[in-house]
Amino acid sequence: MVPFRQRRFATNVAAMGVAVPATTLNPSDKAAAVTLSNGNLTATSSSLGNVRSTTSKSSGSWHFEVTINSTASSYPGMGVANATATLSNYIGVDNNSIGYYPPTAAGDVYQNNAIIASIGQYTSGTVAIEINATTRQIWFQHTSGSRQGPYTINATGDLFAFVSLFGGQATVNFGASAFAITPTSGFAAWG
Repeated sequence: MVPFRQRRFATNVAAMGVAVPATTLNPSDKAAAVTLSNGNLTATSSSLGNVRSTTSKSSGSWHFEVTINSTASSYPGMGVANATATLSNYIGVDNNSIGYYPPTAAGDVYQNNAIIASIGQYTSGTVAIEINATTRQIWFQHTSGSRQGPYTINATGDLFAFVSLFGGQATVNFGASAFAITPTSGFAAWG
């Protein structure tokens, strides 16, 4: 068990203005087909592969964005997943993840191997993903569209930002730079 004084110090580090590492895509939690660059914020893949963020959320309301740099087939996909979601199949293949595929013909949201909504096709631009980890809800918004959702997140446990690629490239913004889409009131940068 960590002594009280050490716990208190660790809790107050951020409050004291000490830099806390920013969230990135996780080079240790990705499919072999995924290559990371740009400080681990840009993911590229020529075959199917997924990557999780370095941090997860168990409660609260959070905002992050994914910019579609290039597409291939119906990818990239973006959303959230728990720690057991597969890195080698598409996002939404089961209840461990939920994701939006803007390049599909109708811009589909997948969960549990089914289309749960069709919210608009886009082959470029930025998508904001907002989650309420406490109530297990997710919303998606493209820079050219309106906020869509909420959709129920079936995944249990902590939630990670999740990007799915099968060719193409995407860049994630967790809040280290200005957002393209203003977060909804009450939603904070993922960090």
